Amino acid sequence: MTTQESAIYFSSPVMPGSIQPGLSSLRQWLMPLLVAAVGLAHFSPAAATGIPDLMMTVGSPAPSFAVGQQSLITVIVDNVGGAVAPGPQWVTMTIPADFTTAAAFSSQGWSCTAVSMSVTCTSPASLLPGTSSAFFVPLTPQPSSAGTARTYSAAVQPAPGETNVADNSDSETDQVPGIPDLKVSIASPQPPLMAGQQSMVPVTIANIGSATASGTQVVTFALPSGVLASAAFATQSWTCSATTSVATCTSTSPIAPGDSTWFNIPLAPQAGSGGSTKTFRANAQAAQGEANLADNSDSMTATVASAAVTTPDLQLSVVDPVPGLVAGQISNIEVTLSNIGTAAADGPQSVTVTLPAGVTAPAAFIDSVWSCLTVNSVARCSLSSSLNAGSYARFNIPVTPLPATAGARLSIAFSATPANGESSIANNSASLSVLVSGALETNYQDIWWNPKEPGWGVGIFNQGDTIFFALYSYANTSLPTWFVGSATRLAAGVYSGSMFQTSGPAMSVQPFDASQVSSRNVGSFTLTFTGPADGTLDYTLNGVTSSHPIVRQTFANLGALTGSYRFVDKIVATDCANAAYVGVTYSSGSMAVSNSGSQYSAIITQDGSAATCTVTGSIEQRGVIYTVTNRKSTCSAGTGTSVIRMIDNTVVDQAEMANASTGCKEKHSMSAVR
Repeated sequence: MTTQESAIYFSSPVMPGSIQPGLSSLRQWLMPLLVAAVGLAHFSPAAATGIPDLMMTVGSPAPSFAVGQQSLITVIVDNVGGAVAPGPQWVTMTIPADFTTAAAFSSQGWSCTAVSMSVTCTSPASLLPGTSSAFFVPLTPQPSSAGTARTYSAAVQPAPGETNVADNSDSETDQVPGIPDLKVSIASPQPPLMAGQQSMVPVTIANIGSATASGTQVVTFALPSGVLASAAFATQSWTCSATTSVATCTSTSPIAPGDSTWFNIPLAPQAGSGGSTKTFRANAQAAQGEANLADNSDSMTATVASAAVTTPDLQLSVVDPVPGLVAGQISNIEVTLSNIGTAAADGPQSVTVTLPAGVTAPAAFIDSVWSCLTVNSVARCSLSSSLNAGSYARFNIPVTPLPATAGARLSIAFSATPANGESSIANNSASLSVLVSGALETNYQDIWWNPKEPGWGVGIFNQGDTIFFALYSYANTSLPTWFVGSATRLAAGVYSGSMFQTSGPAMSVQPFDASQVSSRNVGSFTLTFTGPADGTLDYTLNGVTSSHPIVRQTFANLGALTGSYRFVDKIVATDCANAAYVGVTYSSGSMAVSNSGSQYSAIITQDGSAATCTVTGSIEQRGVIYTVTNRKSTCSAGTGTSVIRMIDNTVVDQAEMANASTGCKEKHSMSAVR
């Protein structure tokens, strides 16, 4: 298009209820630029022969496609020939089957109608050589198009006398972002509903969409009259509370496309409801960005059987220790005594916990309304009140495995004294079989060396209680050599194993002959770590024994920790002057970290509180970790140290502190995301 030529422009499109008002200003300045750009970018041989040559251009959506939101597609007809293209002009556009548009609309002098997937637009105007005419087509992606690429095309009818029709059509392919789609399903109660007895109703939430359902998921479960649910309960990542008419369950765990999560609703039909039919309905709150809510709810109908005999029936259930058993650390085992019978269990209630050798519990403790005494590894807990049909009572028993139990699988037995009149005692007992882990240690994976002895080093790869290492050094001939070995954990921070020297063909030799690879045992080694970044390598190699201090090698800057984070902190308190402080607590909130030189500072605000805590210390990079010494907190009035690992924007902080306010030793395991 020359500077003397001009495009044909018309008034803004008139599409009642179709095009978003916010796009009008975009059209006013975008249209002249698009038309001018197309006109200047093309030259047709027809311009020199005195015949018209129409060219079609289909533009990208503005704004970009989003399910359920309208975007405008620019369609430009350009006469790049040398003669007038007389009106009218006809353009046919084919849109994807899962897109919608207005049934009829006008835009820039063009009149359009849509039937199924075809949009036909006409303009009475003739097109002079070098001029263009453009209009907008409103398209709205539907949910089925989410997460896919969709193609739309347009073709202009040839002008009289036009011979070059190769450029009379054009197409455009654009991506429609994915969206989550939650689907709720309710399974039948297990066991089947019976008046006065508890059943579990499984509720499953699946993401059948094309994007992750993030944020907090909320599911409400309507309870019909005559059915009660437990006041508070939890399953997996779901935490639930219930009134007499509805149970509300929440989870902050994201649900990836194709994944699902579930929870159980513990409920009991009231006495006298036998023979009635109950309908339950679950509804999931829309996930962020979700468009299809048709499958966010489900219902289930079940008939309540009548209780044959009115008797109490105690059921004892236990859950795995929280946190998992770790030698030398306190864990809590939750014990629940439920009356799933049809009559009250008269008080008192009594539960006996038999601990294995090497596991201790406090001599006396009280949890909620339960009182407990421990004598010779047997804890007896009692509740003075009766337990009504359909109700339950719960307590936690704090247990501590001794260091010698690390690596052992222990069995803990639980039993409830039968209630008066109870005939079925098969469910009055329970047991746990739990593996005791060794004390939590630092992960030692890194490159280690001795700065005073450059030229050799050790690559350490740490998975659980096993270390694989590769030692690179120089032989007596001053030629490079290397050794490998695998070590197992003997004690806290101590690993030992055999050392091998291997040989085989060069990797450049093809085909590679694996049968030529061999290894030879040349000695043994022991790694003793005295801290998260310091240790000693002792070895015997070909009969020669040697010992070398080693430290983590820092060869690249990990980057500053400075930024804003969301965190979850698990705190294990032990050795407290007041036993009430002993145990495990969790907190979450936001954290603003400042890391300048050797100074570390974090301002922590817990969720639900306006108060802040400031943690300070001296920070130093040691290989792939940071160590913080002289760690202080304004909230605990204590001091300590920590080891910080930073992977991308995720920070894992393991800290040990003495809390002067409570007199406890605290181990913090914090995970934070920037």
